[in-house]
Amino acid sequence: MNHRMPRILFYKKSSATVLLAIAMQTAVGNPSTPADSTYAGTTDEIIVRYRTASDMNALLGNINKKNITSIQSAAIRHGRKVELLETNNSGRIIWKLDRFVFNADAEILAAEIAKNDRRILSAEPNYRMLAPQAITPNDQYWPSQWNMQNSLVGINAPAAWELSTGAGIVVAIPDTGYRPHSDFVANIITGMDFLHYDTEGRDGQIGWPNIKLSTGYVVWQDRDRDATDMGDYFLQRNSSWHGTRIAGIIGSQANNGNGIAGGAYDAKILPLRISGLDNASDKHLEDAITWAVGGNVSSGKWIAGYATNYILEKNRTPARVINISLRRSGTCSVGVQKAITEARNAGAVVVVSAGNDNQDASGFSPANCSGVITVAALDSLGARASYSNYGSIVDIAAPGGTITNNNVRDAIVTPFNDGSTTPGNDNYNYAQGTSLAAPHVAAVAALMLSANPSLSPDQVEAILKATSHRFVGSCAGCGAGMLDAYSAVLAAKGMFIRPFTATSTGSNLDTSRPSLNVTINVEQSDIGKTGNLYVQAVTKNGSSYFLMPNGWVASEISSPLPYRITTLGTTDIPALTGGQLPFQIPGLKIYAGYGLNEYDFLANRRHGLLYSFAETSPTTCSLTVAPSVIAKGAEYSYTVAGTNLPNNAQAFWYGTKNGIADANGDAQGNIQAFPTAYRFSNQSGQNGKYVRYLQIRNSIGEPVCTTNAVSTEMLAAPTCTLSSSPAVVPAGRPYSYAINGANLPPNSEAYVFGTKNGIPDVSGAFFATLVALPADYAYTNQPGWAGTYHRYMEIRQGGVTICKTNTVSNTLQ
Repeated sequence: MNHRMPRILFYKKSSATVLLAIAMQTAVGNPSTPADSTYAGTTDEIIVRYRTASDMNALLGNINKKNITSIQSAAIRHGRKVELLETNNSGRIIWKLDRFVFNADAEILAAEIAKNDRRILSAEPNYRMLAPQAITPNDQYWPSQWNMQNSLVGINAPAAWELSTGAGIVVAIPDTGYRPHSDFVANIITGMDFLHYDTEGRDGQIGWPNIKLSTGYVVWQDRDRDATDMGDYFLQRNSSWHGTRIAGIIGSQANNGNGIAGGAYDAKILPLRISGLDNASDKHLEDAITWAVGGNVSSGKWIAGYATNYILEKNRTPARVINISLRRSGTCSVGVQKAITEARNAGAVVVVSAGNDNQDASGFSPANCSGVITVAALDSLGARASYSNYGSIVDIAAPGGTITNNNVRDAIVTPFNDGSTTPGNDNYNYAQGTSLAAPHVAAVAALMLSANPSLSPDQVEAILKATSHRFVGSCAGCGAGMLDAYSAVLAAKGMFIRPFTATSTGSNLDTSRPSLNVTINVEQSDIGKTGNLYVQAVTKNGSSYFLMPNGWVASEISSPLPYRITTLGTTDIPALTGGQLPFQIPGLKIYAGYGLNEYDFLANRRHGLLYSFAETSPTTCSLTVAPSVIAKGAEYSYTVAGTNLPNNAQAFWYGTKNGIADANGDAQGNIQAFPTAYRFSNQSGQNGKYVRYLQIRNSIGEPVCTTNAVSTEMLAAPTCTLSSSPAVVPAGRPYSYAINGANLPPNSEAYVFGTKNGIPDVSGAFFATLVALPADYAYTNQPGWAGTYHRYMEIRQGGVTICKTNTVSNTLQ
């Protein structure tokens, strides 16, 4: 895809303005790996239009004389070869490249061709239009599918769908079976019901078709090919329609104006019914996995005194992906492990959910089986969902959603059935769980295998981990990162750029250095391919400037000018020449690296910091909190201040709760001005002692300042009481009120309410600041005060009522 940058104007050396001159060169070596010709963002043709037909004919004459034209020379400088493809009488020539290149590279070459020959009216890539894919699906619930969208937490499925939709891949789902929901029934292929008995399966089917003993007895009460879910209700437990949810997340059809869009909407779903009235068992799971990949599954019965063994009909549509959204406590059974190993040997990727116990996943099967991809659940903010299991055996995290106080905005919408026990009508429903996180990964695995069927299970797992995004919320024990469908499919197609290291010949960049040689060391791997080289200058405010190769004037173009590097390994690039340094700005940083395009270079951090100018006006930042002890329900605020901090800075939280890390780069958001205050309130379950500090980053995510740490204490639910003595107070005699309680913060305030002789006489008048408890307040009965009084207090912090006392009565004579 082509991502254009805003036009940046630079001028020649004679101008009073600083010259931007960067000498860059392509490395010498073999042509880089061809870009995928099925990707819409590539082309292998350049269209050149001449001002007149005679100008074109002059060029053709040179070609006939076997002279190298300026167009061919330009292509050679870019590591490409071109040959004449066709001409017409209007002055149009189409040149064919020796390989497909990304549109951005073709635009660069076209710009150079047009620049070098005044006879050329225009030069541009022959952009290709492939079968259209909807960037924004028209499915009814798509606006609610944050989990599939391109966001901080969403998996960016629409971009992946431009490359693959899962066609040709079978995904097996051992679960409760499926309801023939209209949103995905077209993708269902005939599976297997592994439940032995009608009382367990509730489907009225009593045997395997056409199987008889030698005595003529029918093999009753055994497995059949109908995996329809008839309900797993039991006593007060409603039917879960669990398998229908999983099938919908993976295989719901997209762009049909109905329901949701599945992650691999052209994949086929192989339903395997292994869970019913009595839930699933290791035996059923073992057999289902084996059968899913085309293995032999035998069954034996003892009927009417005769023993029989038979082999189930083989699965003729073997699965390449198996999603298991089930779990039990304990170790992985020998049989299930054997089935998983055999499935992997057959080329199947096995994806399992980590479990919903908020415990270490190592204590649960099949998450702890060898060779599986174990998936934790993310909430909509990118943190580990409160229910999700975690630990060292977790491989990756994907959206699982949360439902808070019946608010489904942050949950996962799936196909469902409105029957509480037996099947009813199709509908849609919101849910949460690692059961829903796993099929996101299974769907992406299907996209990857559709794009590159030769990938092994180990390669799929490696790619999923290598292309995952770093966590944007607190997610300890969540694996390598957050699922990224687009990058994973790019990698599967050999178009992903691996990370690299960048080093240089000096320790600091200054005006006395005659030149800067940058050494880029690209990490090689089976999925690493070359991309475009970018050199980027970034100011402290995050303003970004792409530095142009020597000889180009930026005002002549509107897109950056990367050069393609044609070899992996170490490359020396003479980047800056003394006397022609691009900027003299304190705090400026210079980056270099690779990317498929500028977006890939920036968003996925495929670069390294080379040099930075010394900061003559250092940044400072500080954090304060008030109050530091907060009652339950009360508000408090953090204030971040500082000097020389960038515009549009971003703030990220770090810290501990009761000495245990609980915030690790959680995003607070952009800061438009300093100081800025963030207001919060002490909610249920937050009581504890906290330490917090902020890391301030510029607009491209680079840290520029870290604040001091501040401490707060969130109190549990408060209690408060009011007493008065004596109950009857003679004229001129003393009496008192006493306030006591627990979990009341220092310097909270008491406000009095009440009546005199049944008539309200005070309503929220300030009474006292509670410096310490208990607090006694003495009075003397004065003339004119006679009457019967009822009094209670509201205790407030920051204007918020945190506790209300009992009512006391006394009579003043």
